[in-house]
Amino acid sequence: MSARSYLYVLLLAGILPAHAYAQDAPAKQILPKKGVEQGKETAKVKKIEQNFDWYVMTSGSRDGHSVSSTDLYRTRYAVNGAAVFPLGERWAVEVDAELDEAAYNSGSDIPNGMSGNIGGNVFWRDPERGLIGLNTEIARIYFTDGFETMRYSAGPEFGYYLDRHSFLARASYHYWANTYDNGGTDISYSGRGIEFNGSWNYFITDNFSTGLNAGYKKLINGNPYIEFTYESYLAGVMSEYKFDSSPFSLFLQGVYEKGSFAFPAGSLDVNGYRVLLGLKYNFGDKSLFQHNRSGASMRGCPDFHFLDDVYAVTLPAG
Repeated sequence: MSARSYLYVLLLAGILPAHAYAQDAPAKQILPKKGVEQGKETAKVKKIEQNFDWYVMTSGSRDGHSVSSTDLYRTRYAVNGAAVFPLGERWAVEVDAELDEAAYNSGSDIPNGMSGNIGGNVFWRDPERGLIGLNTEIARIYFTDGFETMRYSAGPEFGYYLDRHSFLARASYHYWANTYDNGGTDISYSGRGIEFNGSWNYFITDNFSTGLNAGYKKLINGNPYIEFTYESYLAGVMSEYKFDSSPFSLFLQGVYEKGSFAFPAGSLDVNGYRVLLGLKYNFGDKSLFQHNRSGASMRGCPDFHFLDDVYAVTLPAG
C-alpha cells in the first residue's frame, strides 16, 4: 500500500469519531455547567430547616455596682444550656437551665448566694422570617444568711430575621415568693416586677456575630417593713466567635445598668456593670448563623440581674 493510500485509510477511520464529536459539541455547550448554574439553583431553593439543637456554656463575670458612695462587686460563675425540640415543621419547644454561684466583696451587705433556674419556650418559628412564642421560668435563689426566694416568670417573645440580622424582643412578668429565717421565725412576703428586653445580632460571617441589647425593668417591693420601687435601664454589647471545624465558640458580653430606688422620703441612684467571658459547646456541625436561625438561640447568654434582683426585691426584715 502506497503512502498516499495509507493516509486515505487513516482519514476514513477518523471520519466517524470526528463527525460524532462535531454533532455532540453544540449540545454539550447548551448543558449547564455542573457546580455553577446547577449549584446556584440548588442554593436558591435550599432553605434553613428548624431542627433539634442544643448548647452548653460555662462563664465567669465581674459584676459591679455603685450605690451612693458605696461600691459593691461580685465574682460570678455560671453554667447554662438550652435545647430545642421541634414539634413539626414550624412549632418547637425549647428548654433551658442555669446554675450559678456569686461571691460578693467583703464589704458588701449582701451575702454570697447561689441560684438555679429552669425555663422553657413554646414558639412558632419560620427560620427565614421570625418567631412568636411564650417564655416561662422558675428560679430558686439562696443566700448564706438563710434568706431564699422562688422567682416565677412568664411573658411573650417575638423575633424577626432580615438577611444576616436577627432581632429578638421579650417581655416578662416576675413574681417573687420569699422566706426569711429571722432568728428561728420564718417571715414570708412577696414581690413583683416587669421586664422588657431586646437584642440585635449581626453575623459578619457565618461563625462571627456581634450585637447590642437593651432592657427596662421595674421591681416593686412587697416587704411590709420597707417600701420602695426600683426602675432601671440596661444597655450592652455582645459578640461570639466559633472556631472553624470545631464545636466550641467564645462569647463576650458587656452590660451597663442605670437605675434608681424610689422611697417615700426620696430616691437613690445606682450604676452597675458586667464584663463576662464564656466558652460554649455547640451541638453538631452547624455554623453560628444556622444555630441562631434554626436551633438553640433563645437563651444565648446568662441573664443580668441587679444584685440578684435587689436582694430578691424584698430586703429581709429584722
